[in-house]
Amino acid sequence: MLGFSRWQLFKGFVFTLAAFSVVSLALTYFIPAPPSKVGMAIAFRGGSLEYYGRQYRDIFARFNIELELR
Repeated sequence: MLGFSRWQLFKGFVFTLAAFSVVSLALTYFIPAPPSKVGMAIAFRGGSLEYYGRQYRDIFARFNIELELR
């Protein structure tokens, strides 16, 4: 097998698996998932910004993100 013994292949596989695990955990820790709930300030009820806020809330709902209008 290309001049490698089974023991060397096993060590290489274990090293690769460990390196992948460390990189995966680091990425999960340093690049967290985006929030599932977001707040947006609007001027007052019945204004044009409330209309746009509702439009954004519908768009965000497509991606399972809750938009709270304040």
